[in-house]
Amino acid sequence: MENAVEEELDLGQLLKVFWAGRWVLVVAVIVCVGASALVSFLLEKKYTATTQVIVAARDKASGLGGLGALASQFGAVASLAGVSLSDDGSKAEFVAVLGSEGLSRRFIEQNSLLPVLYHKQWDAQRQGWLSNNPEDRPTLWKATKYFNDDVRSIREDRVTGLITLSVTWREPELAAEWANGLIELANSHLKARRLAESERNIKYLEVEAEQANVAQVKNAIYSVMESEIQSAMMARGAEQFAFRTVNAAIAPELPSFPNRLLFVFAGSVVGFVLAALYLLLRHAWKGARV
Repeated sequence: MENAVEEELDLGQLLKVFWAGRWVLVVAVIVCVGASALVSFLLEKKYTATTQVIVAARDKASGLGGLGALASQFGAVASLAGVSLSDDGSKAEFVAVLGSEGLSRRFIEQNSLLPVLYHKQWDAQRQGWLSNNPEDRPTLWKATKYFNDDVRSIREDRVTGLITLSVTWREPELAAEWANGLIELANSHLKARRLAESERNIKYLEVEAEQANVAQVKNAIYSVMESEIQSAMMARGAEQFAFRTVNAAIAPELPSFPNRLLFVFAGSVVGFVLAALYLLLRHAWKGARV
């Protein structure tokens, strides 16, 4: 038993087995490399376009409008009460919206991307789905999940604050267009939300001002209202409200998938491993016969 173990672990014997079957190793590696290279040529190419943005700089109260501007004057008291007036909350909200299913769903709807995402199931001439069964047709929910899982990705650098949005698709022009379009949609969506909040705040302050009986309180309300109006005006005039583009996406010239060098390397490894297993099993079988 010990001799068998020593024989199995003997490096010299192992090298002799491989040398005796060197042509098997060579042929297996060549075949597997050729097969993997062929597969890499047959697979559909995909291109990745990336855009890099940062959260647009603004003062601490900008995310809260005029009410936040007044509250920021009492930052020490607010911190004791456990209320944060920093812009971290707004930044987290912006990033969450950019990566949300809601934004992806709206982008797919606005650009009518269902036939594009599921082009193999779409009849371009007839302008309809190939399947007549509604259960086999892609839905907006499936498209949104597919888009978020396989098409769009977001990475945030916590140190620099740089946010990288990548879109991987079979057409490089579309990949770049979608990457830039998602940033534009996020900016317009967050701007609209901010303006709606300002409008509600202003209406609320108008009601409070009418009901206030003390002149000092009324003046304070008007001061907050003025700040709210100024905040809304700045938001309305900001083209890049939430995200400022550092590097816009451009159509890539080289595919990101498949990586042919990686395929060839993997093929050579697989070929060598398969041939090595075959030689070892053959050697063991011959030894058992003897």
